[in-house]
Amino acid sequence: MTEELLDLVYKLKDSLSKDERIIKLNELEERMNNSFEVASLASKKEVASDDYNFALTHFANDSKEVEEAQKKLYEAKRELDLHPLVKEYMEQYKIVRDYYKEINNIIFSIINKDKCGGCCSK
Repeated sequence: MTEELLDLVYKLKDSLSKDERIIKLNELEERMNNSFEVASLASKKEVASDDYNFALTHFANDSKEVEEAQKKLYEAKRELDLHPLVKEYMEQYKIVRDYYKEINNIIFSIINKDKCGGCCSK
């Protein structure tokens, strides 16, 4: 990696660390990780997931046990997803994910243009 490229990478990293979208996402993640309610709901979902996997391995897929375990998992996941903090985090996550896709597209369009000597844009 050339020194110039390395310098550009560090500038990008610095710029991303100061971006309001990413800062907000990190703050929401921290709040979520410190929330007893979210932790409780996440734990409930994990237990329901384990129960569902257990049911799948011990009963027929169309059995009453699997159906009940699947319903409990759906309800636990829905309850977690509907928590206001989780909803806000997921909305912000989508914004940041789209931002990263945009950056990725820009970087790879430059790389592809460099590899083909500019023929890709003709």
